[in-house]
Amino acid sequence: MKICICGYTGKTGSKVYELLKDNNYDVYGVDLDNPTIENIKQFDLLIDFTNKESSLNYIQQCISNRVDFIVGTTGFLKDELEKIKYDCQKSNVKGIICYNFSLPVNYLLNSFRFFNEYFENFLYFDVHHISKLDKISGTTNLFSNKNSKIIVKSIKSKKNTISYIIQMTSKYDKMNITYQVNDKKAFALGILYYLKTNNEDYIENLIG
Repeated sequence: MKICICGYTGKTGSKVYELLKDNNYDVYGVDLDNPTIENIKQFDLLIDFTNKESSLNYIQQCISNRVDFIVGTTGFLKDELEKIKYDCQKSNVKGIICYNFSLPVNYLLNSFRFFNEYFENFLYFDVHHISKLDKISGTTNLFSNKNSKIIVKSIKSKKNTISYIIQMTSKYDKMNITYQVNDKKAFALGILYYLKTNNEDYIENLIG
């Protein structure tokens, strides 16, 4: 399998690139400032961790040339996602757009129906570095879509760790879940898991 990684020098893309290289995948890196890929048909899969504008360009190239893709870039609007889904189905392209490839986070998202039925109140803290452009992270939006009752609080930190803290309460008990990312390799491991298993059941695919 020949894989093109767009944004391979970025914070997450570099971790994906290094991990796949270490696991003997045939990977080719494209930098952030190169939205056009020559001869995209040479690749079996494109992985993108750039920005929304570049991602839309890469996705369209993939669909036009029938190349499967995995995108971890955030910020897509609902109508954009719907169009991408329609175009993928029309061209028979397998596309994944997921805002967080962490295996524990995806497991929690897939299990959230139980918590919705059991608990009454939800408080969610999104803790990111001050350099993050998104006011609310894509991961937080995923959890918000699971439960409209969630109260979200965004916190900017000088630390490089990423934290998602969920506090759930009922009249009788409470439960707190904290997930902390110390290294973005945690996201790369989710990509590797998918490539090795071809199992996308755990992935919150926004166009799936």
